[in-house]
Amino acid sequence: MATRQKGVQRAERIGQLRRQRKLSKQTQVENRLKQAKDKKKMLTEVQKFRKGVRKDLNFLDGDKEKSGQK
Repeated sequence: MATRQKGVQRAERIGQLRRQRKLSKQTQVENRLKQAKDKKKMLTEVQKFRKGVRKDLNFLDGDKEKSGQK
């Protein structure tokens, strides 16, 4: 019985580690997508400024304020 309990505990631990790894990978993917989205948004704003559509650089200050609040 003791060996059976150890086997069950080991299987539960392995399953737990797999779930943690899966969640970690999912979080990493979400973070990469968010960073890519933010970068794309910043580049489009910079292009608008270069073309003369935007007259100010306030979008640069907005990101610094957001990161400071976190």
